[in-house]
Amino acid sequence: MQSGGFNNLTHLDLSVCKRYAHLCVCVFDEVHCLTIECSLQGTVVGFENLTNLRVLSLTSTFVDTNTLLSLHTLTNLHTLYLSGVPTLTPAVATKWAESLTKLTALRASECHVSDEVLITLCTALTKLRELNLKANSRITDEAAAPALRHLTHLQLLDLSVNASLGDFTLEAIQHATQLRSLNLSNVRRVIIRAGAAEI
Repeated sequence: MQSGGFNNLTHLDLSVCKRYAHLCVCVFDEVHCLTIECSLQGTVVGFENLTNLRVLSLTSTFVDTNTLLSLHTLTNLHTLYLSGVPTLTPAVATKWAESLTKLTALRASECHVSDEVLITLCTALTKLRELNLKANSRITDEAAAPALRHLTHLQLLDLSVNASLGDFTLEAIQHATQLRSLNLSNVRRVIIRAGAAEI
């Protein structure tokens, strides 16, 4: 299939395509917004050709580590939704940290995010305005506090349902002065000290 037939296509939704065996998205190289959600079987390849992509949603879609690694070529990406994709490894985070520096929104709930992944991403992706890390039970207080201090532009932050966050101190996000929405539900204990009173 030649890409010439899709030169005017900027938005594409392939959600709930449960029966594909091998989906190559490389022919849609002019697309700015691509949604492939709730597609749990088959293989998706060809992301490295989508250099015009601004928004990518792979929520609850089967995506292997090699595919996630290939996303590092999407240097114009500003919104990435990955909730329910359990292959967000340290190697993937390191690769993304090198090139996805324009990201302003990352949803990675239920992605098995570790402390190492969190620190790597937060240190590099300092333009993030939205970060959803709901239900990533491997994230600990020791990593969350220093990692989040890099994200001074945050407006929405979701750390809910993270069992290993035991004593989350609001001082960790006191530099996020634009914060409008904060979800800490089901975090064991939240500490509010004088230094964070203005949040």
